[in-house]
Amino acid sequence: MAVPRIRIHIPKEWTAASKGRRMLPLATSLLGLNPAVGSSASQRLAFDLGMDFTQSCSVSTDLYESDFLLYPYHWRNDDCQHVFSSGISQASVCSGLWPPVLLHGSTADILSPSEVIIPFDVYTYLNPCLIKGCEPKNAMASPFFIPDLVQGSWSPVGEMDTPSIGFCGIAAPLKTPFNFTKLTDMARLGATYLSFLGINSDRLLRRIRNNSKHAYRARLIRNLAREKSFNTSFILRDRGGLVSNAYYRMTDDSPYIIEYLDCINNNLYTICTRGTENYSVRFYETLCLGRIPILVDSDIVLPFDGKINYRERCIFIEPAEISAAAEIIAEWHYSRTAKQLEQIQASNRELWLTHLSHAAFYPRLLEHYQSMR
Repeated sequence: MAVPRIRIHIPKEWTAASKGRRMLPLATSLLGLNPAVGSSASQRLAFDLGMDFTQSCSVSTDLYESDFLLYPYHWRNDDCQHVFSSGISQASVCSGLWPPVLLHGSTADILSPSEVIIPFDVYTYLNPCLIKGCEPKNAMASPFFIPDLVQGSWSPVGEMDTPSIGFCGIAAPLKTPFNFTKLTDMARLGATYLSFLGINSDRLLRRIRNNSKHAYRARLIRNLAREKSFNTSFILRDRGGLVSNAYYRMTDDSPYIIEYLDCINNNLYTICTRGTENYSVRFYETLCLGRIPILVDSDIVLPFDGKINYRERCIFIEPAEISAAAEIIAEWHYSRTAKQLEQIQASNRELWLTHLSHAAFYPRLLEHYQSMR
């Protein structure tokens, strides 16, 4: 797969401005640094080591010949105080003389767009967990970057006569230890049933600076587990991988990881509904492996969704329709031939390779920028 190489400039003043913080994988890859350097990990070290952004990006020393200017850390509001340090001209950046600035947001930024303070005029704010209708200015959804999970040649699921649906992970409050957190998760799950009254529980919870977390996922699993006409493989864990310190020390040949990836790879469909924040790593893993995601629509914003018709390649279920999920999935599945389902799987794999992988996303972002001019 050939993708255009783009030129990224990272000012030295910016790399030195936030010592002690962990750089973005894009920055460490381009600068040739150890991805483990910095504070607590935000993703598994094996992920970082498996991603070489230099396949499609290069460091440019000439600022004015660059395609993008990269701030090498997750953006925080207090970064405004030191971003225009010695040698960095605020007037040049804000006047648009420099190329667009790439900022990567953290999950904590998304509750209130007005709280995201950005001192640039020409920039793109990338965040994987944006909420539709609540996006900060100049925001775009970015993928959660993962290495290529396909070892050897890719192949579709073999048996597709009956829908096979998988999920491996946490779906609180299902199968989690009894404590105060479980009680709050039970309340979130109960709130999803307000959809019968036309109330979107996720939007309701956001008004009090909260969210549904795993509730939609748990309700969907509970609903589908009772469906005898599907082949379901639901492995419920009592703790999510991304909040487990042990997870970050695991290698790709760990039984914990193998079980998780096999659950995606061995099923035609995987439940990829949101978790703690409004995105799912599992969604990108499912596309990477060439399988079909199932999502409860939590006002999620997906990368390039103005150009990519995700509803042709994924199953979306509205929160008010979770009780009818089995019928929706059956209709989607049986209205397509085995050949069409195989083509969708191959198309999902190709979409990840050409748009959502770490090697392809930034060149596609540049194409997006150029098409807007």
